[in-house]
Amino acid sequence: NSCVKIIEKYAVQYLKEANENAIINADKVAILVLNALRYYKYNSGQWKFTLGEIDVNFMEYFTRKYQEEEGKIFSLEYGHYLSDDDDMYLLVDNNNSVIDFAHLSATTEGYYKSAIVPKFWTGWGGDLATAMARVQSRRNENKSINELANEIVCSGVKGTDGHQSPFNYSDTCCDADAIKIAELIKKSDDYTNPVSKAIETYYCEYSQNRYKYYIED
Repeated sequence: NSCVKIIEKYAVQYLKEANENAIINADKVAILVLNALRYYKYNSGQWKFTLGEIDVNFMEYFTRKYQEEEGKIFSLEYGHYLSDDDDMYLLVDNNNSVIDFAHLSATTEGYYKSAIVPKFWTGWGGDLATAMARVQSRRNENKSINELANEIVCSGVKGTDGHQSPFNYSDTCCDADAIKIAELIKKSDDYTNPVSKAIETYYCEYSQNRYKYYIED
């Protein structure tokens, strides 16, 4: 969560420097932070269409400021948690669940802001539809539908076709978590740490019952 707090710090500075008379609120800071957290992995044309353009001026600002002040390159310090390369690090929460932080951030943004598609399509709905398409594309294999589904949905390993599951165990955790985290961010009246506080609160108080948020959604 230190990564999130770093971005929040620079988001507040960025907004103040852009307009010293502007009213800074939790919403403006949260959008910048969620943008930055998904930037390295969820910034394709499809995601821009779904969630909107990322503020690239802010990305340039905070990565430059971080390097100037800390003497470090942000993408090298935290990129393993936010990219989709083969060396991507997954996080483990208090319940031994596995979290893909970039995936969590993109889905949280989908639930937090008004998107042009139903919110669930940025999370479990989109992942489930992709998994269903993967099952259908492999119907010619000598396996039952249930065998294919078990291999593809909630799996944490590559299937016999060599592809990672499009709706793996980490995705099922993140898609549920994002629903509640977005709700907690919306309730925040603290513009300095709206996202990091929501994440801390969620994993301390709510994550043990994460799958109920699918039902509520």
